[in-house]
Amino acid sequence: MIGPALKGVYDRRSPEWVMNMILNPDGMLKEDPIAKALLKEYNNAVMLNQNLSEEDARAIVEYLRTL
Repeated sequence: MIGPALKGVYDRRSPEWVMNMILNPDGMLKEDPIAKALLKEYNNAVMLNQNLSEEDARAIVEYLRTL
């Protein structure tokens, strides 16, 4: 497994946290203790910044609600 499963992500994280991680993974990995712990837990597998627009990120956030 490369990273945490996305199914049920909103049982573990707020939609705001997920949105921030999608839009600014670099900043989250520097500042957020949960993101830092996940990085360590998953063998330093970094979530790359996809340079998504806010609109695209919102579409992903909404899609994750359906999982």
